Amino acid sequence: MKRLFSAVLSGALALSLVGCDAEPKAIAQDKFRVQLRVVPGLETRGLAVWQEGECQILLREYPECLLHEVRHCIEGDWHPGRETDEDCF
Repeated sequence: MKRLFSAVLSGALALSLVGCDAEPKAIAQDKFRVQLRVVPGLETRGLAVWQEGECQILLREYPECLLHEVRHCIEGDWHPGRETDEDCF
């Protein structure tokens, strides 16, 4: 399971940082720890919060919205003032 998560996280990071014609992303954090929890009753599809130097990602259903929430860990609030489910597959 840890290997699967590492592979998925590595892929998500690569996809979020690289793009053919995308403009460069603002990287707020370049080193961090991630704690991933699946919370079936979560009101939103996903949530990323910083707590004690660790980015905690909560997902209603794995892997739905994982890339979106990893982007929050790396870029901070990359869609300020609007709710969105971009990158939620």
